[in-house]
Amino acid sequence: MLHFAITSGHSSSYASAIQIGKRLRLFGPVRGETFNLHPVQYEKAQDRAKRLLTQLIETFDHDTTFDDDCPCVLSLPGVFSSYDVRAGEQLLDDLRFLHCPRSVIDDTWSGLVAGLSTQTFQTNGICAFAGTGASVFICCNQQTVRPYKRDGYGPLLGDFGSGFRLAMNVLEQFVRSETHGTPVNATQRLFIETVLLDEIVSDVTISGFPFSTDVTHWFHALQRDKPHDWRTHVAKLASKITQIADFDTPDSQMSAVVPICQALVDRSATEMAATIATGIKELENEIPPGCINITCQGGMFRHSKRYFNSVLRLLRDAKLGREINMKRAAYHPHVGAQLIATTTNYKTIPDPDRIRAICACFQNIHDDHLRATMFFGDHYE
Repeated sequence: MLHFAITSGHSSSYASAIQIGKRLRLFGPVRGETFNLHPVQYEKAQDRAKRLLTQLIETFDHDTTFDDDCPCVLSLPGVFSSYDVRAGEQLLDDLRFLHCPRSVIDDTWSGLVAGLSTQTFQTNGICAFAGTGASVFICCNQQTVRPYKRDGYGPLLGDFGSGFRLAMNVLEQFVRSETHGTPVNATQRLFIETVLLDEIVSDVTISGFPFSTDVTHWFHALQRDKPHDWRTHVAKLASKITQIADFDTPDSQMSAVVPICQALVDRSATEMAATIATGIKELENEIPPGCINITCQGGMFRHSKRYFNSVLRLLRDAKLGREINMKRAAYHPHVGAQLIATTTNYKTIPDPDRIRAICACFQNIHDDHLRATMFFGDHYE
Protein backbone atom coordinates (compact mmCIF):
# COMPACT_ATOMS: atom_id res chain seq x y z
CA MET A 1 0.00 0.00 0.00
CA LEU A 2 1.11 3.55 -0.74
CA HIS A 3 1.39 6.11 2.04
CA PHE A 4 1.08 9.66 0.69
CA ALA A 5 2.52 12.91 2.00
CA ILE A 6 1.44 16.23 0.49
CA THR A 7 2.86 19.46 1.86
CA SER A 8 2.67 23.12 1.00
CA GLY A 9 4.59 26.04 2.41
CA HIS A 10 4.52 29.72 1.54
CA SER A 11 6.53 29.35 -1.69
CA SER A 12 6.18 25.79 -2.99
CA SER A 13 4.55 22.41 -2.48
CA TYR A 14 5.70 18.79 -2.54
CA ALA A 15 4.17 15.33 -2.87
CA SER A 16 5.63 11.86 -2.39
CA ALA A 17 4.53 8.33 -1.60
CA ILE A 18 6.18 5.47 0.26
CA GLN A 19 5.38 1.86 -0.56
CA ILE A 20 6.01 -0.47 2.34
CA GLY A 21 6.80 -4.07 1.59
CA LYS A 22 9.90 -6.24 1.59
CA ARG A 23 11.72 -3.02 0.89
CA LEU A 24 10.69 0.61 1.06
CA ARG A 25 10.11 2.37 -2.24
CA LEU A 26 9.90 6.13 -2.51
CA PHE A 27 7.99 7.74 -5.38
CA GLY A 28 8.78 11.40 -5.86
CA PRO A 29 9.04 13.86 -4.33
CA VAL A 30 7.72 16.21 -6.97
CA ARG A 31 7.54 19.98 -6.60
CA GLY A 32 4.80 22.45 -7.53
CA GLU A 33 3.36 25.87 -6.74
CA THR A 34 2.14 26.67 -3.25
CA PHE A 35 -1.46 25.90 -2.37
CA ASN A 36 -1.29 27.35 1.13
CA LEU A 37 -5.01 27.76 1.86
CA HIS A 38 -4.61 31.07 3.69
CA PRO A 39 -3.40 33.37 0.87
CA VAL A 40 -4.42 31.19 -2.11
CA GLN A 41 -8.06 31.10 -3.23
CA TYR A 42 -9.54 27.61 -2.90
CA GLU A 43 -10.11 27.04 -6.64
CA LYS A 44 -6.52 28.06 -7.37
CA ALA A 45 -5.23 25.86 -4.52
CA GLN A 46 -7.31 22.92 -5.77
CA ASP A 47 -5.93 23.28 -9.29
CA ARG A 48 -2.33 23.48 -8.08
CA ALA A 49 -2.75 20.48 -5.74
CA LYS A 50 -4.30 18.36 -8.49
CA ARG A 51 -1.44 19.16 -10.85
CA LEU A 52 1.04 18.23 -8.12
CA LEU A 53 -0.66 14.86 -7.50
CA THR A 54 -0.77 14.17 -11.24
CA GLN A 55 2.98 14.79 -11.38
CA LEU A 56 3.48 12.28 -8.58
CA ILE A 57 1.29 9.60 -10.15
CA GLU A 58 3.32 9.93 -13.35
CA THR A 59 6.37 8.67 -11.42
CA PHE A 60 4.64 5.35 -10.57
CA ASP A 61 5.64 2.19 -12.41
CA HIS A 62 3.09 -0.11 -14.05
CA ASP A 63 2.81 -2.28 -10.90
CA THR A 64 1.87 0.65 -8.66
CA THR A 65 -1.68 1.93 -8.36
CA PHE A 66 -3.34 4.80 -6.55
CA ASP A 67 -6.23 3.33 -4.55
CA ASP A 68 -8.91 5.36 -2.81
CA ASP A 69 -7.99 3.91 0.58
CA CYS A 70 -4.32 4.97 0.54
CA PRO A 71 -3.39 6.79 3.78
CA CYS A 72 -2.44 10.44 3.34
CA VAL A 73 -1.03 13.27 5.46
CA LEU A 74 -1.54 16.85 4.32
CA SER A 75 0.79 19.38 5.98
CA LEU A 76 0.00 23.09 5.68
CA PRO A 77 1.05 26.35 7.37
CA GLY A 78 -1.12 27.64 10.19
CA VAL A 79 -3.45 24.68 10.81
CA PHE A 80 -4.73 25.83 14.19
CA SER A 81 -8.53 25.79 13.95
CA SER A 82 -11.33 23.42 12.96
CA TYR A 83 -11.89 25.63 9.92
CA ASP A 84 -8.32 25.00 8.70
CA VAL A 85 -8.71 21.26 9.22
CA ARG A 86 -12.03 21.16 7.34
CA ALA A 87 -10.56 23.14 4.45
CA GLY A 88 -7.64 20.71 4.25
CA GLU A 89 -9.97 17.71 4.39
CA GLN A 90 -12.07 19.18 1.59
CA LEU A 91 -8.92 19.49 -0.50
CA LEU A 92 -8.08 15.82 0.20
CA ASP A 93 -11.63 14.85 -0.83
CA ASP A 94 -11.12 16.66 -4.12
CA LEU A 95 -7.81 14.83 -4.60
CA ARG A 96 -9.57 11.42 -4.33
CA PHE A 97 -8.52 10.75 -0.72
CA LEU A 98 -12.20 10.63 0.23
CA HIS A 99 -12.37 7.33 2.12
CA CYS A 100 -8.76 6.94 3.18
CA PRO A 101 -7.21 7.28 6.63
CA ARG A 102 -5.92 10.85 6.51
CA SER A 103 -4.82 13.74 8.65
CA VAL A 104 -4.40 17.49 8.12
CA ILE A 105 -1.52 18.77 10.23
CA ASP A 106 0.38 21.98 10.89
CA ASP A 107 3.77 22.30 9.22
CA THR A 108 5.45 22.96 12.57
CA TRP A 109 4.45 19.43 13.64
CA SER A 110 5.81 17.87 10.44
CA GLY A 111 8.85 20.16 10.82
CA LEU A 112 9.44 18.98 14.38
CA VAL A 113 9.16 15.32 13.34
CA ALA A 114 11.58 15.92 10.45
CA GLY A 115 14.04 17.58 12.82
CA LEU A 116 13.84 15.83 16.18
CA SER A 117 12.69 12.31 15.37
CA THR A 118 15.48 11.87 12.84
CA GLN A 119 18.06 12.88 15.47
CA THR A 120 16.69 11.61 18.78
CA PHE A 121 13.85 9.24 17.70
CA GLN A 122 11.38 11.14 19.90
CA THR A 123 9.44 14.39 19.56
CA ASN A 124 9.51 16.13 22.93
CA GLY A 125 11.03 19.50 22.18
CA ILE A 126 10.54 22.62 20.11
CA CYS A 127 10.30 23.38 16.41
CA ALA A 128 11.29 26.98 15.67
CA PHE A 129 10.17 27.86 12.15
CA ALA A 130 11.42 30.99 10.37
CA GLY A 131 11.02 31.31 6.62
CA THR A 132 8.53 33.55 4.83
CA GLY A 133 6.44 33.08 7.97
CA ALA A 134 7.47 32.13 11.50
CA SER A 135 6.09 30.24 14.48
CA VAL A 136 7.17 28.11 17.41
CA PHE A 137 5.71 24.72 18.28
CA ILE A 138 6.34 23.04 21.63
CA CYS A 139 5.71 19.32 21.96
CA CYS A 140 5.06 18.19 25.54
CA ASN A 141 4.50 14.45 25.98
CA GLN A 142 3.32 14.07 22.38
CA GLN A 143 0.70 16.84 22.65
CA THR A 144 0.20 18.42 19.23
CA VAL A 145 -2.67 20.87 19.76
CA ARG A 146 -2.79 24.64 19.26
CA PRO A 147 -2.20 25.74 22.88
CA TYR A 148 1.38 24.55 22.49
CA LYS A 149 2.02 26.73 19.44
CA ARG A 150 3.17 30.33 19.68
CA ASP A 151 2.74 32.94 16.95
CA GLY A 152 2.17 31.62 13.42
CA TYR A 153 -0.89 33.76 12.66
CA GLY A 154 0.40 34.69 9.23
CA PRO A 155 2.85 37.27 7.85
CA LEU A 156 0.49 40.21 8.34
CA LEU A 157 -0.74 39.39 11.86
CA GLY A 158 2.25 37.78 13.48
CA ASP A 159 5.20 35.65 12.39
CA PHE A 160 7.75 37.77 14.22
CA GLY A 161 11.31 36.92 13.23
CA SER A 162 10.28 35.83 9.72
CA GLY A 163 11.78 36.76 6.37
CA PHE A 164 8.62 38.66 5.44
CA ARG A 165 8.74 40.72 8.64
CA LEU A 166 12.41 41.52 8.12
CA ALA A 167 11.76 42.66 4.53
CA MET A 168 8.77 44.79 5.52
CA ASN A 169 10.79 46.42 8.32
CA VAL A 170 13.41 47.43 5.76
CA LEU A 171 10.92 48.81 3.25
CA GLU A 172 8.94 50.69 5.91
CA GLN A 173 12.08 52.10 7.52
CA PHE A 174 13.46 53.67 4.36
CA VAL A 175 10.13 54.83 2.95
CA ARG A 176 9.32 56.46 6.28
CA SER A 177 12.70 58.19 6.46
CA GLU A 178 12.08 59.83 3.07
CA THR A 179 8.47 60.81 3.62
CA HIS A 180 9.37 62.34 7.01
CA GLY A 181 12.10 64.41 5.46
CA THR A 182 15.00 62.53 7.04
CA PRO A 183 17.94 62.74 4.63
CA VAL A 184 19.40 59.47 3.35
CA ASN A 185 23.14 59.39 3.95
CA ALA A 186 25.71 57.82 1.65
CA THR A 187 25.69 54.46 3.45
CA GLN A 188 21.90 54.22 3.35
CA ARG A 189 21.93 55.18 -0.33
CA LEU A 190 24.44 52.40 -1.01
CA PHE A 191 22.20 49.98 0.89
CA ILE A 192 19.20 51.02 -1.21
CA GLU A 193 21.09 50.60 -4.46
CA THR A 194 22.97 47.36 -3.72
CA VAL A 195 20.35 45.53 -1.65
CA LEU A 196 16.85 46.81 -2.22
CA LEU A 197 16.76 47.92 -5.82
CA ASP A 198 19.22 45.33 -7.09
CA GLU A 199 17.37 42.42 -5.48
CA ILE A 200 13.68 43.27 -5.77
CA VAL A 201 12.83 46.49 -7.55
CA SER A 202 15.41 46.19 -10.30
CA ASP A 203 12.86 47.34 -12.89
CA VAL A 204 12.85 50.89 -11.44
CA THR A 205 15.62 53.29 -10.44
CA ILE A 206 16.05 55.87 -7.73
CA SER A 207 17.11 58.66 -10.06
CA GLY A 208 14.57 61.35 -10.80
CA PHE A 209 12.03 60.60 -8.06
CA PRO A 210 12.07 59.49 -4.41
CA PHE A 211 12.78 55.93 -3.36
CA SER A 212 9.40 55.79 -1.63
CA THR A 213 7.69 56.30 -4.99
CA ASP A 214 9.68 53.40 -6.45
CA VAL A 215 8.72 51.07 -3.63
CA THR A 216 5.05 52.08 -3.76
CA HIS A 217 4.93 51.41 -7.50
CA TRP A 218 6.63 48.02 -7.13
CA PHE A 219 4.65 47.00 -4.04
CA HIS A 220 1.25 47.76 -5.55
CA ALA A 221 2.17 46.07 -8.84
CA LEU A 222 3.32 42.97 -6.96
CA GLN A 223 0.05 42.66 -5.04
CA ARG A 224 -1.95 43.20 -8.24
CA ASP A 225 0.01 40.82 -10.47
CA LYS A 226 0.71 38.08 -7.89
CA PRO A 227 -2.25 38.17 -5.49
CA HIS A 228 -1.58 34.66 -4.14
CA ASP A 229 2.19 34.83 -3.86
CA TRP A 230 3.22 38.46 -3.24
CA ARG A 231 4.26 37.81 0.37
CA THR A 232 6.84 35.28 -0.75
CA HIS A 233 8.27 37.75 -3.27
CA VAL A 234 8.60 40.41 -0.57
CA ALA A 235 10.33 37.88 1.72
CA LYS A 236 13.01 37.23 -0.93
CA LEU A 237 14.61 40.49 0.17
CA ALA A 238 15.55 38.81 3.44
CA SER A 239 17.83 36.32 1.69
CA LYS A 240 20.04 39.11 0.34
CA ILE A 241 20.16 40.86 3.72
CA THR A 242 21.07 37.68 5.64
CA GLN A 243 23.74 36.86 3.06
CA ILE A 244 25.42 40.24 3.49
CA ALA A 245 25.10 40.05 7.29
CA ASP A 246 27.18 36.84 7.24
CA PHE A 247 30.09 38.39 5.31
CA ASP A 248 33.35 37.77 7.17
CA THR A 249 35.56 39.88 4.92
CA PRO A 250 33.37 42.17 2.79
CA ASP A 251 34.94 44.21 0.01
CA SER A 252 35.49 47.90 0.57
CA GLN A 253 32.20 48.88 -1.07
CA MET A 254 30.02 46.47 0.92
CA SER A 255 31.77 46.97 4.27
CA ALA A 256 29.62 50.03 4.98
CA VAL A 257 26.39 48.08 4.32
CA VAL A 258 27.21 45.03 6.46
CA PRO A 259 26.41 46.68 9.84
CA ILE A 260 22.96 47.74 8.57
CA CYS A 261 22.18 44.17 7.48
CA GLN A 262 23.54 42.72 10.72
CA ALA A 263 21.33 45.03 12.80
CA LEU A 264 18.27 43.96 10.79
CA VAL A 265 19.07 40.25 11.23
CA ASP A 266 19.72 40.75 14.94
CA ARG A 267 16.34 42.43 15.35
CA SER A 268 14.60 39.46 13.68
CA ALA A 269 16.57 37.01 15.84
CA THR A 270 15.51 38.91 18.96
CA GLU A 271 11.85 38.56 17.96
CA MET A 272 12.19 34.82 17.36
CA ALA A 273 14.12 34.21 20.60
CA ALA A 274 11.44 36.11 22.54
CA THR A 275 8.71 33.85 21.11
CA ILE A 276 10.63 30.70 22.01
CA ALA A 277 11.45 31.95 25.51
CA THR A 278 7.84 32.96 26.16
CA GLY A 279 6.62 29.51 25.18
CA ILE A 280 9.16 27.81 27.42
CA LYS A 281 8.24 29.99 30.41
CA GLU A 282 4.50 29.48 29.93
CA LEU A 283 4.82 25.72 29.68
CA GLU A 284 7.77 25.12 32.04
CA ASN A 285 5.68 22.79 34.24
CA GLU A 286 4.62 20.68 31.26
CA ILE A 287 7.89 20.41 29.35
CA PRO A 288 9.69 17.20 30.37
CA PRO A 289 12.69 17.83 32.65
CA GLY A 290 16.23 18.08 31.37
CA CYS A 291 17.75 19.59 28.27
CA ILE A 292 15.36 21.29 25.81
CA ASN A 293 15.91 20.17 22.23
CA ILE A 294 15.13 22.80 19.60
CA THR A 295 15.05 21.94 15.90
CA CYS A 296 15.15 24.86 13.46
CA GLN A 297 13.30 24.95 10.14
CA GLY A 298 13.02 27.57 7.42
CA GLY A 299 15.35 29.71 5.34
CA MET A 300 16.15 32.24 8.06
CA PHE A 301 17.75 29.49 10.15
CA ARG A 302 19.06 27.45 7.25
CA HIS A 303 20.80 30.21 5.32
CA SER A 304 21.80 32.70 8.00
CA LYS A 305 24.47 31.66 10.44
CA ARG A 306 24.18 35.02 12.22
CA TYR A 307 20.42 34.58 12.73
CA PHE A 308 20.88 31.06 14.12
CA ASN A 309 23.74 32.04 16.44
CA SER A 310 21.93 35.16 17.66
CA VAL A 311 18.78 33.21 18.58
CA LEU A 312 20.85 30.59 20.40
CA ARG A 313 22.87 33.22 22.30
CA LEU A 314 19.74 35.12 23.34
CA LEU A 315 18.07 31.94 24.63
CA ARG A 316 21.12 30.95 26.65
CA ASP A 317 21.32 34.49 28.07
CA ALA A 318 17.62 34.44 29.00
CA LYS A 319 18.30 32.26 32.08
CA LEU A 320 15.46 29.86 31.39
CA GLY A 321 16.78 27.35 33.90
CA ARG A 322 17.33 24.70 31.22
CA GLU A 323 20.17 23.64 29.00
CA ILE A 324 19.37 24.51 25.38
CA ASN A 325 20.36 22.09 22.62
CA MET A 326 19.53 23.85 19.33
CA LYS A 327 20.30 22.53 15.85
CA ARG A 328 19.17 23.06 12.30
CA ALA A 329 16.80 20.34 11.13
CA ALA A 330 18.50 17.83 8.90
CA TYR A 331 15.35 17.28 6.82
CA HIS A 332 12.61 19.34 5.19
CA PRO A 333 9.14 19.25 6.87
CA HIS A 334 7.93 17.16 3.92
CA VAL A 335 10.08 14.29 5.19
CA GLY A 336 8.36 14.64 8.57
CA ALA A 337 4.94 14.45 6.88
CA GLN A 338 6.03 11.31 5.04
CA LEU A 339 7.23 9.72 8.28
CA ILE A 340 3.89 10.52 9.94
CA ALA A 341 1.98 9.12 6.93
CA THR A 342 3.42 5.65 7.53
CA THR A 343 2.00 5.44 11.07
CA THR A 344 -1.46 4.38 12.17
CA ASN A 345 -1.74 7.24 14.64
CA TYR A 346 -0.81 10.58 13.12
CA LYS A 347 0.32 11.96 16.48
CA THR A 348 3.11 9.39 16.74
CA ILE A 349 6.26 8.58 14.77
CA PRO A 350 7.56 5.33 13.24
CA ASP A 351 10.08 3.10 15.00
CA PRO A 352 13.79 4.03 14.65
CA ASP A 353 14.51 1.45 11.94
CA ARG A 354 11.73 2.77 9.71
CA ILE A 355 12.80 6.37 10.34
CA ARG A 356 16.34 5.52 9.22
CA ALA A 357 15.07 3.67 6.13
CA ILE A 358 12.74 6.47 5.02
CA CYS A 359 15.41 9.13 5.58
CA ALA A 360 17.84 7.06 3.53
CA CYS A 361 15.32 7.10 0.66
CA PHE A 362 15.25 10.90 0.69
CA GLN A 363 19.04 11.10 0.87
CA ASN A 364 19.27 8.94 -2.27
CA ILE A 365 16.92 10.96 -4.50
CA HIS A 366 18.42 11.18 -8.00
CA ASP A 367 17.48 14.81 -8.63
CA ASP A 368 20.28 16.86 -7.05
CA HIS A 369 18.10 19.92 -6.42
CA LEU A 370 15.29 17.96 -4.78
CA ARG A 371 17.75 15.97 -2.69
CA ALA A 372 19.34 19.19 -1.44
CA THR A 373 15.86 20.56 -0.70
CA MET A 374 14.79 17.52 1.32
CA PHE A 375 18.11 16.78 3.09
CA PHE A 376 20.00 19.72 4.57
CA GLY A 377 22.96 17.80 5.96
CA ASP A 378 25.25 19.22 8.63
CA HIS A 379 24.11 21.54 11.40
CA TYR A 380 25.54 24.81 12.62
CA GLU A 381 27.28 24.31 15.93
